[in-house]
Amino acid sequence: MGAGRLEDLISGLEVSPNPSKGVFSLMFDAKEKQDLIVSVINLIGEEIHRIEYSDFQGKYQNTIRLKEKAKGVYFLKVETNKRIFNKSIRKR
Repeated sequence: MGAGRLEDLISGLEVSPNPSKGVFSLMFDAKEKQDLIVSVINLIGEEIHRIEYSDFQGKYQNTIRLKEKAKGVYFLKVETNKRIFNKSIRKR
């Protein structure tokens, strides 16, 4: 498979609620077995949250807690074997 589209690798990428007061639910479906890194990066480029999975396939659901972090914009990054997907999230 080449670079592909988002739908070829993961589908239904959803972060809710967004904006939030610090607790975000992350959901998606990994359509093929792949290594995943789920991370959150602040505006100055520091990685403040990171979870790694090997050979993950299927429905993914997790909670990201940023209650102790400052209000503002953060970047959610979902990295697969083949692509990186970014989504901005906002803590109010």
